[in-house]
Amino acid sequence: MKIGIGADHRGYKLKNKLVKYLQKKKIEFVDYGTFSEDNRDYNDYAYPVCKAVLDNEVDKGILICGTGIGMSIAANKMRGIMCAKVDNYSEAKLATEHNHANVIAFSAKKSCLEMKDIVDAFLKSTPNNDEKYLRRIDKIFDLEKQKSYKQYFYYWCIYIIMKKFVIIFFLLLFIYLVIPNEAKDKIEVVKQSEEEIVTISYQDDLIQIPINQYIYHVLACEVPASFEEESLKAMAVAIRTYYYYKIAIDSDYVSTNSDQCYISDDALNDKWKDNYSFYKDKLMNIVYSTEGEVIKYDDEIIIPFYFSMSNGYTENSSDVFVSSLPYLVSTSSDWESKLPSFEVTSEISVSEFSNKLGIEGNIVIENVSYTPGERVNYITINGKTFRGTEVRKLLGLRSADFDININDSVYITTRGYGHGVGMSQYGSNEMAKEGYSYKDILKYYYNGVEIVYNS
Repeated sequence: MKIGIGADHRGYKLKNKLVKYLQKKKIEFVDYGTFSEDNRDYNDYAYPVCKAVLDNEVDKGILICGTGIGMSIAANKMRGIMCAKVDNYSEAKLATEHNHANVIAFSAKKSCLEMKDIVDAFLKSTPNNDEKYLRRIDKIFDLEKQKSYKQYFYYWCIYIIMKKFVIIFFLLLFIYLVIPNEAKDKIEVVKQSEEEIVTISYQDDLIQIPINQYIYHVLACEVPASFEEESLKAMAVAIRTYYYYKIAIDSDYVSTNSDQCYISDDALNDKWKDNYSFYKDKLMNIVYSTEGEVIKYDDEIIIPFYFSMSNGYTENSSDVFVSSLPYLVSTSSDWESKLPSFEVTSEISVSEFSNKLGIEGNIVIENVSYTPGERVNYITINGKTFRGTEVRKLLGLRSADFDININDSVYITTRGYGHGVGMSQYGSNEMAKEGYSYKDILKYYYNGVEIVYNS
């Protein structure tokens, strides 16, 4: 058996894994591209694969794009092609047996294991020639013939119309060529404005870059590139959602480091050194694999707060940011407790402690209350009552889950890192290690949400 394979830029990496798999299985194949991650149209790769199937140069075809939908639509425009968009082993098997598919298409978001299952099912299965299946296939071919007759008539009509309007075409071309340059500049500005461009305030400069590049730079700044892929995907969706939440409030929104951390290419080169190309490819693939996806609650884009590491629980938004939001509620997150940086003890002098809190005299701590997330809610020190978040800010603590012990110095033990609201970045990474998908992770940390394509 000989297989034809093709993918656009979104499917490039999974296609490379498919190539290695076919080589390992010693299955003959022809790779019709693409051969890089440069932006490419899926149609340009569906056509040569399907043509090879129709010309009997290969026995079956496999196509990969972002969702698999574009490839399948393009393939089925070719008469004689029976392309099925499949998502799992069972669908790939039935596509061949019941529908006589000679080409399949699937999403670039499939894992390597899912891809292998689909390919195995497709290549091992053979058409079932029971009368009921053949009858249905014949009806499909009858529809193709009817469509062809209508197409010939349609093309003939177009030909006649085009002859009559050829003069108008050249007249419009002439008008365009003599349009003043200023008008052309305006047209170009309109075209550019249709692209999704993000404005960033970075080191006293305003930078404008495409949104996918923006998400890549924020992702690289917010979390280690060595994180698990599903954790990185969850973070990419949260970053994209946060941007769209802000832009919905203010159409002139400019992203700053106080909103979402941004890091330049030069800084990343210094940070990643010899791993720069590897990590850049990894993170860009993560961004494109979730392209357009955002988090919504009740059909509204959420504000997806996230933080570094929990103390075992996340917080209610009302206990940290005052506003109560139904999707930001306290939940267990004990994955981080085994991490070496989970609990940290720091030491400061008694005088520094007192100065930062604006208190005097011997230190007396009393009336400590806690939030549902087991962080300090209120604490009274020398008769002065503070919120736990206020103490964290004044003393520069890692989190509001802290214990204070007084000796010759003040010893403060904290658990977790960050404000505690929303998704724990290190918690999500540990979840990914246990096999949770990025959508599982997001739905766990953001109560009652859906992951959808932004419209």
